[in-house]
Amino acid sequence: MIRSLFLSLIIIPFSLIGQSNLFIEKDSILFTHKTGGNIDSLDMSYSSQVSTFSGGSLNTFNSNISPKFIFEKVGLQNFRNTISFKQMVFSGLPHLGFSYSFGSKGTQFLHFDYQQALSKKTLLNLNYQRNSSNGFLRNSKYSDNTFIIQIRKNNKFYSYYLESSYCSKITGLNGGVSNYENIESQGLEFLPIYNSNSKNNIKIASVNLNNYFNLFNDSINAIGIITKHTYEVLNREFTEEKLIKNWNIDSLKTRDQYRFASIKNSSGLYLKSKSIYFDFLIQQRYWDYQNLGIHHDTSEINLTSALKVNIKKIELKNDIIFNLIGAGGEWSNKSVISTKYKKININGTVQFEQKWPEAFQRFYFSNNYSYKLGEYKMQNRINSSILASYKLNNFKFLQISYSNSILHNNYFFIDSLWRNDTLNLISLNSLSFNGAFNIGVFNIQPNITLNIPSLNFSYLPRTTLNSRFFIKKKMFKAKKMEGIYGLDLAWISSYKLMSYNSIIDVFTLNETKSVFHPMTNLSAFLGFSVGEFRFFARIENIGYFWNNKSNQILVGFPIQKNFIRLGLTWDFFN
Repeated sequence: MIRSLFLSLIIIPFSLIGQSNLFIEKDSILFTHKTGGNIDSLDMSYSSQVSTFSGGSLNTFNSNISPKFIFEKVGLQNFRNTISFKQMVFSGLPHLGFSYSFGSKGTQFLHFDYQQALSKKTLLNLNYQRNSSNGFLRNSKYSDNTFIIQIRKNNKFYSYYLESSYCSKITGLNGGVSNYENIESQGLEFLPIYNSNSKNNIKIASVNLNNYFNLFNDSINAIGIITKHTYEVLNREFTEEKLIKNWNIDSLKTRDQYRFASIKNSSGLYLKSKSIYFDFLIQQRYWDYQNLGIHHDTSEINLTSALKVNIKKIELKNDIIFNLIGAGGEWSNKSVISTKYKKININGTVQFEQKWPEAFQRFYFSNNYSYKLGEYKMQNRINSSILASYKLNNFKFLQISYSNSILHNNYFFIDSLWRNDTLNLISLNSLSFNGAFNIGVFNIQPNITLNIPSLNFSYLPRTTLNSRFFIKKKMFKAKKMEGIYGLDLAWISSYKLMSYNSIIDVFTLNETKSVFHPMTNLSAFLGFSVGEFRFFARIENIGYFWNNKSNQILVGFPIQKNFIRLGLTWDFFN
């Protein structure tokens, strides 16, 4: 039944006729473009609220621990994040966008992006992001560097799309605070921690090349041959020096390491018209997993297909991959449909996954852990969501979204083992309301999220509230300067705390009674814009003055103290 539905999604659209062209590039960056988006959210673009967690990336007010986070992070892995490539953008003139913000403890967020049309048919995009800090707990210094390059060339006969990325993350892993007794008097920087020299070093690289050979001498309509080639590699190294009670290699020093590399080569046919893109490929994948003395490799044969349809005001996208040989029939499918009616936009997504545990879940050998899953089961994951928005003008809109995630037979790291028997079935529901309204220069952007997880999963806050209040107006007689100042008000309800296992690098579920206590927080910001230059100042976590300082966002990681950050952006054309 499900497979028949997928075939229908692929075949039916070919009988339809559309008017718009999905594939003609548009001048998507004008001279009025501003890096970081509107000044309304400039203080949070290309950065995140700072937290005490390793790497500074976890903050519950940013909803990192959310149904979406749990669905997308197989096994609740943390630092092993694949790099997402964004859609390329075109600029008539070479454009350089620059953003930089900094705060105490050496915290810095640096970003730049560059776009240039090398010729009428060739487009180049570059992106670089660096996040770094000395951290607010001992042994929590980190640096995170990500570089992305994308090149696209369109010709009548031969076109290609090349994208490559490299990410390096070095993070101090302190294991959290071991004693909260003197948190009021000592401050975060002097609290005792579990690990004083543990470190995580991750390197991730990928290269993707798509080749298109058009058998028709037509730049709009095409039928031809497509080949895709992908190389991905992830290397993780965990080191620490301390006396270890239960060890497999060395009782004084640990150096755990593993590498996962994958090569994919695909070839097939593609079809492109004004309203439809479709491809169908046979893919050969080889992956290699090396972990100290453990080595595994496998060859797979998969079928893949991508479909994009634009018919009047309806857009449909569908991506499917099905394993034939080597991966026991794994498959996944994601369908996205969107439509617009007057001022209402509706977007719906359905995603199915049926996959085996990841390689690091099946086999692992380190100084502290040594395990091998016996007979493991296929993990089933389904996510469906719908989003509706109503837009009055550039300053007023209302948006409602609902999502449901169902996880069956998913493996979680519990009691030092990968298990799927204690949480065999999990259902996560989320309902969100957000909007933007203004009365003259006064603006409000409310956001409320209601999470309704199944009774066997209490690691999510039931309610989170984030509202931004600000005044924005043109200043002085010339009206060339735009100023903004306002407040962020946040409230989050109670939830059971997860733990973090720095050795395996995953969030773990536990039976402790540790909970996050309901908390109100406040931040303030101001900024101004003159031409291509913009500046902002922000003070976060003002609520630290009145909240319980021993409250935790994860087991061992207390709430973040107040933090001042300054930043600027600048855009250069030609």
